[in-house]
Amino acid sequence: EPDLGIRGFSVDFRYAWLPEEHLLRIVDAAAALKASAIIWWPQDKFAWKSHPGLVHARALSADQWKRVVAYCEERYIQMIPLMDPYGHGETYLDRPDYLHLSNGEMGYWGHDDVQYCASHPDSWKVFHDLSGECLDVFSNTSYFHIGMDEVGGQDDHLCETCRGRVRALAAEMKDPEPHDKARNRFIAQRMAEAIQWMKKRGRKSVFWDDTAINIRTRALGPGGIEIVSPQDAIPLLWYYDSSPAKAREALSRPGAQAFETWIGTSGWGYENIENYLKAS
Repeated sequence: EPDLGIRGFSVDFRYAWLPEEHLLRIVDAAAALKASAIIWWPQDKFAWKSHPGLVHARALSADQWKRVVAYCEERYIQMIPLMDPYGHGETYLDRPDYLHLSNGEMGYWGHDDVQYCASHPDSWKVFHDLSGECLDVFSNTSYFHIGMDEVGGQDDHLCETCRGRVRALAAEMKDPEPHDKARNRFIAQRMAEAIQWMKKRGRKSVFWDDTAINIRTRALGPGGIEIVSPQDAIPLLWYYDSSPAKAREALSRPGAQAFETWIGTSGWGYENIENYLKAS
């Protein structure tokens, strides 16, 4: 039996389009390496029925994606979909009919990473609709990746209403300026809601925890981690650093030991993967 139950990688379609035949070649390569899981970011490369305005001209249909899922199943590979309920909404929210769901909010880096406005009454709709379609298609896994990386909780990245909610939390938590714990709690509340939504649909949530030590506003930071259920969610640590030292630091945080944790090596070369495997 393999030492690592989950072995695989993620495929991001934000900036690329790959035909069905190429996806199958990716699966073949993964199978040859004894992979057991692939995380797919469908983005606008899925022919969404609920939101046709968010569909790329060369998007794959649900039936095409189902064929890829079946191809993976024959090779003992789980197809784990990724749909973000908060950050990295730029594939959807920068389109004219969806701009209002952002309310001008930006991700942590404040460049092109658009995020949902947590205070907008309809800001869950896109996530619920698209995730629901994914659940019907990506059917050979009990996991669902909900993203959650690089969310901007700074004042200048939030709308006025969200800033007010952060301050209300800070008062409740007795958290002084700059309200770091309250900002983490504000982000964690949204993640916790997404986790429970997935749990009701029989999926355990996986989320990026690259922000564990190098970004100040994070769901698993002090103030946030206390409301995230270790039984219902799995943080996936990833860094561009070839040294596993940052992962060790992240795993040593208070409360982190309660979580089952996956580690991704997100580096540019083989030495990154090799070093992390040795460290494990």
